Amino acid sequence: MQSLLVRFSFYSLIAIIDVHANWSIVTAYAYTSVTSIQSLDCITIPTVVLSSYFCLSYRYLWNHYIGIISCLIGATGMILTDYFIQSSNQNIVHYGNTSEIHLNQLYNSTVNNQLFTAKQIVFGDFLVIIGAISYGLSNVLQQYLVLKYGVVEFLSCVGLTASIITLIYTISIEKHSISMMLFNVTSIDLTKVTSCFIGYALAMFLLYSLMPLILMRSSAILVNLSLLTSDVYAVLMDIFIFHHSFHYLYILCFLIILLGVGVFNVNEPVITDKKDHQSNCFHLISQKTKL
Repeated sequence: MQSLLVRFSFYSLIAIIDVHANWSIVTAYAYTSVTSIQSLDCITIPTVVLSSYFCLSYRYLWNHYIGIISCLIGATGMILTDYFIQSSNQNIVHYGNTSEIHLNQLYNSTVNNQLFTAKQIVFGDFLVIIGAISYGLSNVLQQYLVLKYGVVEFLSCVGLTASIITLIYTISIEKHSISMMLFNVTSIDLTKVTSCFIGYALAMFLLYSLMPLILMRSSAILVNLSLLTSDVYAVLMDIFIFHHSFHYLYILCFLIILLGVGVFNVNEPVITDKKDHQSNCFHLISQKTKL
């Protein structure tokens, strides 16, 4: 009975962390730019590395550090390329007092075609940081649970718990937004909104269904390094849907990320001897609860 309670506690914990991570990242899109989100989302990598070191007794070799650095360089290069291309495409009209213009730009910025103050943008960036750290912790905990209890049990328990939490949040927080979307048909294209929701739901379904299977065959670190390639797919969506400019540096940065993933995969991370491995923090929590 105690063992089941411990397992359910772990599943509930990962569901709570993951729901709030998703909420933080999705909400951040209303306050800050895609470039900022891609940039700050890289915080997931050091979070997973440190969590795996302390909680899963992972020890890293030279190729792992080189691979991680290469991936972060590639992601940073892609973000900077995106930033400079967007900056060069903006037509700036100078008028009036120059100092007043600079002051205005310091406190206000256009994000997602809307004008937000610097405080709102900082709030959006803060949400991304919370979401990235939460994702990192969630992935490490997910790896532990999948390897210990299996994919089916993990998906069943976490899926059920997360769905209940999400439903409660939706009813209590998003009720007004949903009613506006459903009843303000004149100002909102319901077909497009519904299509976006369905597309997002399918993408998340595939992500959460395949993630445990991948974690059984690799690690949370390798998964998150590979997910850095999602930046290039975001760029491609920008190019083909929003007709943004393309630059050859996107391909170069993408190849650098792939190179980093390949170098990381040359040798697997070393798990310390069984005695030390049994002393990882998740195992200790389970053992103490059983006593």
